[in-house]
This record gives sequence, structure tokens and C-alpha cells, in this order.
Amino acid sequence: WLRDRSYVLFVAYLAAFVVGQALLSGVWFQWVMPNQPALVNRLLMVSILFGLYACLMLVENFLDLSKHHPKTSRAVSLFEKVALIMLVASLWLSYSITARIVAAFALIFVGLMLSSGVVSLKRGYKPARYFLLAWVVFLAGVFIFSLRTLGVLPANFFTINAMLLGALFQVIFLAVALGDKVLLIQAERDSATKSMLESYELLDVELHRREELQEENDSLQE
Repeated sequence: WLRDRSYVLFVAYLAAFVVGQALLSGVWFQWVMPNQPALVNRLLMVSILFGLYACLMLVENFLDLSKHHPKTSRAVSLFEKVALIMLVASLWLSYSITARIVAAFALIFVGLMLSSGVVSLKRGYKPARYFLLAWVVFLAGVFIFSLRTLGVLPANFFTINAMLLGALFQVIFLAVALGDKVLLIQAERDSATKSMLESYELLDVELHRREELQEENDSLQE
């Protein structure tokens, strides 16, 4: 699995997700960095930006955008660079400024994820189904959590943890999408190998036929 770059990027995104959840829930502040709220806030921005950067790279690699949709690939590559610059800048920018930039960047990021998935699915790339489903589930969780925060929905276990549940299912569906991609690659390799073997068999038959014809021709000449 690790030979596929997509899995390495997925692990990087997953690590950022786990750290981000620990920071948001207060677990990190309580057990790792007690009495250091400023540092925890800065680390939260770093983990979010690193997660966005890793996910952008994952999308470009997983959907093979440079091959199937160069224009979208260029847009994703541009925002990869922006995310990396913001990641470095977040080490000295104030929390409030970084948070505003991250919020604006996240909106564009979501648009890129969905548009990339839709484009790939329209072009017949089957693993994009699970990729799109992963993001739809996550955004549904964020939407439900936002409605609960605004008081539109009642507070219960589901609405309170909707964003976390959406994120967990997102990770699951992304893992399924990666597995589907591996199966697709393997099927394509098997098909290519089968075609090559069939070509060799046809070539072998043709060579034998020519040898027989040559033998017949030699015998006639004698």
C-alpha cells in the first residue's frame, strides 16, 4: 500500500485530522500542553493548514488530475502552494488573522474538492464515487453541527457530534476510495498483462506458421 503515494498522503491527512480533533476537543490542552492556550491555538491552525495541504495533494494524486483534467490540476497546485505558504506564515501570524484566512481558504478548498470529484466522476473514474461520498458526508455533518449551534436543531448526541461523525465517515470512505483505486489499477495491469500474453501467443503462432511455410517451400525447391 505504501508504494502508492496516495496512501502516504492519506496517512498525513489522517494524522492532521487526529491532532486537530485532539486540539478542538481540549484533550491536547488538558494532557499535552496544559496552561499554554496561545501555543495550542497556533498548533490548531498549523494542523488545519497541514491537513488542507495534504488533502490537496491527495486529491491531485488520487484523481490523477494532471492527466484527466489539467485545468483543475493547475488550480489545485496553486492552492497547494498557498496552503504551504500559509502553513509557514501561521507560525508567526496572530491567531485571529490566521483563523480568518483559514476560514476563507476552507470555503475555496471545499469547492475544489467537490468540483474535482464531479469532473473525475463524469469522466468515468469509478473511485471518484467514494471520494465524493466522503466529502458529502463530512459537509452534511458540518451543516448539521452548524444548525445545532444556531439553535435550529435541538442539542443531542447526534447534533453535538455531527461534525466529528461526518469526519470519521469521511476518513472511512476515503480509505474505501483508495482501496477501490488499488483494485482498479490491479485490474488494468491484469488486463494489460493478458493482452500482452495474447499478443505473444499470436506472434508465436505466426512464427510457427512461417516456419512451416518455409519448410514446405524448401522441400518443394529440393
